Amino acid sequence: MKKTAFLALIALFSLASATAGTRVVVKRTYTVRPTVARAYVAPPATRTVVVSPRLGCVDINCNRKSAAVYVNGGYVGVAGKYDGFPGKLELKPGVYTIKVVDGAQTYRQRVRVVAGGEVDLKIKF
Repeated sequence: MKKTAFLALIALFSLASATAGTRVVVKRTYTVRPTVARAYVAPPATRTVVVSPRLGCVDINCNRKSAAVYVNGGYVGVAGKYDGFPGKLELKPGVYTIKVVDGAQTYRQRVRVVAGGEVDLKIKF
């Protein structure tokens, strides 16, 4: 902005001091900056969940992602966290009571988890 005002002031001064028939030419210099190409790398569409051979996993597919999940009475998180993307609920082999609570609605299921295995729960409130 200052450079433009300065050039305009020089042009006015030159025009005021120029006599009839004199041409005043004001040239501007431009600096060309090279552009840098930036590549966008999209995140992978799917993620691979690696389960330890000593653990089993429970995939909780629930239509209410904010429903609370309890394992044997202890809170472990929300259902959206264990829907297969980004992760699954990993447990030691054994029998567990999985309870999913959304407001006044409750889903309760006893599951047997085996090492290296996966239990799918499809819950619709």
